[in-house]
Amino acid sequence: MGSLKKELEEFEKQILEQEINENADETKLQELFEKLAPTFLYGGYIKVRDDYEIYIRTVEFYFHSEKDGVGIKDPIVYHRNDRDVEGDVPYFPFMTIHAHASGLDITFEKEKEYRASALIRSYEVKDIRPEVKDNYGKYLKWDKTKKKFVPSDKKSNITQSTYLYTLLNGFALGEVKEENIIKWNDYPEEQIKVYEKVYGIDAYPRINVAEYMMDKNGNYIQDGEKNYKKDDTISENEYKAEKEDARKNKRYPKYFISGKKYYRQDMRPWRFQLKDIEEEKY
Repeated sequence: MGSLKKELEEFEKQILEQEINENADETKLQELFEKLAPTFLYGGYIKVRDDYEIYIRTVEFYFHSEKDGVGIKDPIVYHRNDRDVEGDVPYFPFMTIHAHASGLDITFEKEKEYRASALIRSYEVKDIRPEVKDNYGKYLKWDKTKKKFVPSDKKSNITQSTYLYTLLNGFALGEVKEENIIKWNDYPEEQIKVYEKVYGIDAYPRINVAEYMMDKNGNYIQDGEKNYKKDDTISENEYKAEKEDARKNKRYPKYFISGKKYYRQDMRPWRFQLKDIEEEKY
């Protein structure tokens, strides 16, 4: 395993050389995501100045072709053409933090080719602020009553990506000094080899990501405003029956509920998480 930057560069190289996007080859894309996941999960961490260290424990990958009528489509992607801004949207620089309604992504887009990103789905936070004194080096957890991060005597796997807005913030507009930098720190190779023996990784569908409607030719349906349409054709009875069957057979459900609507789940296993981690539910 190389640095995160090198692994993302290799991802781009393989996408282009193997023409994975042009051929809409989701099998090969899945293989690349499987290779990339360990780097995000135990290949390093995000250092927020001298304040916090953020360790990703679950990552969700997103990939959307920007070529008309060609490639792998993932309509849920936020940062793409014609979604939140009419027309073409500028591409982010490599390894940019992207804040959106569902949380924070680390992006690795290729101009005129595709959008790609990794959503920080769950994470642990270590407090390294010198001023906290007795709590220095402790992990933080989310206090549901106080609605804030508080010190914890043990690791806490936090599953709300949006809570990171509070910590992964404060980007300098003027001169950027070393103490003001938010950056990814790679672990040394020796440490990664230890983690490779300790950690296992499970793959699942992404949480509450709907399938989108397709026409008879397999093309995603768009309205006059170029918005893609989610598959919300599931009835309440179908949802309840599927939920119960999934529970009995210990498998991932094919439908989910959001608000008052029932959706067909996008079953592509692009969510990767460390095995046997305890998740706090909010």
